[in-house]
Amino acid sequence: MRIDGLTTEQCNMLDTMWAKDTKEELTDWFQTLPTEKYHMALTLFDIMLQEIIEPEVKKSKNIDAKKLLRKLGINCE
Repeated sequence: MRIDGLTTEQCNMLDTMWAKDTKEELTDWFQTLPTEKYHMALTLFDIMLQEIIEPEVKKSKNIDAKKLLRKLGINCE
């Protein structure tokens, strides 16, 4: 995975997240962060999740949600 445009601090935060073995370890780490860094870490985590699932979303052209949206007249392409 590659996320461009990050600062050294943000890269270090992502490295720390990747090093956690369980969601409990990750949650415990999040709870140690000061508020500003906590919000940055949550944002980075969200970006990381989006990058992970993006290829799957692109592959799934025929998922039920898209079919439903099309029935409602919403273009999903």
